Parts: sequence; structure tokens; C-alpha cells
Amino acid sequence: MSSMTYEQFGAAFVHEAVTPERISSVIRGVAGGIVKVGPMAAGPGGVASASATGDVGDPVIEKTGDEPLTYAVTLPVDLQVDVIVAGTHHRYKARASVRIVIKVHLEAPLSICIEPIPPARHDVTVSVRAQGLPAKVLGRVGDIDNELRREIASYVRHRIESDGSEFSNVDLRPLMQAAWPTD
Repeated sequence: MSSMTYEQFGAAFVHEAVTPERISSVIRGVAGGIVKVGPMAAGPGGVASASATGDVGDPVIEKTGDEPLTYAVTLPVDLQVDVIVAGTHHRYKARASVRIVIKVHLEAPLSICIEPIPPARHDVTVSVRAQGLPAKVLGRVGDIDNELRREIASYVRHRIESDGSEFSNVDLRPLMQAAWPTD
């Protein structure tokens, strides 16, 4: 076993403690398994109403920085979209991808803080497939994919801001006391 400086130990500890698997677990907890957006106005002048429900897939985690430790998370979402115009339902299938940046930093006295950066509309990509010809025409006119980008970004941002705080700060002192009691 070779010796390490305190700085080397600290960096190695943080990288061992905050792994892609742990980040994935945090994101799954915040994102949940089901997404529901809408109803939202759609189409020219908001003449249509759209709603979407879907499933959140497994996040893909990529380490993007060491100092500070940073991860890029890609969260896939499969959606069923229902647009109502003048009482007629038009259906779409959509595949969305949400990019979330996670920054890890340290705070006194001895905490690891995980900070998800809430996504904006440009962090969401959406591919929409119309189910039938009338839905195709409406989709082009109604800008459904742009509305979905906005709503999905808002949904994930809300989840991060309301649920993310419980994951954002891990105080290591109680863990050390449990592992190495002084009594």
C-alpha cells in the first residue's frame, strides 16, 4: 500500500463516493418512473389542448469533469401524446431525451453536495411520430415538439427543485461516527 497526500485522498474519496451508479440512483429518485405533462395549449393561437404521459428510461451517465467532479446525465422518456382539436383526438408517440448536468462540490464542515442543474428547453430533444394523416398535418401546424420540449423541461425542473434538495447534501460526520465510534 502506498501513501497519499491529504489532497490525493480527498479527491480519491469523492470520486469513489460519487459514482455514476449513485448519480443514476439520485436521478431516478428525482425523475420518478412516470411523466405526465399538460394539458397545455397547442396549435396556432392555442386552439388545441395536448396532454402526454410516459415512462422514464434508465439514465445514461457520462463523467465530464474532475475539478469539480461533473456528470452529464441523459434521461430518455417515451411519451404517448393526445391532442384534442374541436373534440377530435389526435395521437402521437414521442421520444424525448433530457440532458441534466450534475456538479459535485464540497462544503464545510464535511459534506458532499450534489447539485443538479435544472434543464432548459434547449436541453430537451424530442422526436414526434404522428399516428394517422390528420395528426401529421396538425403536428406540422401545431408545433407539438416545441411545446413538448418546453413542458418536459418545466416538469423536470420542477421535480429537481422540489425533490432534489433531499439528495443534494450528504453530511459525512454521522457516517464516520457509525463506522468508527468514539464511545
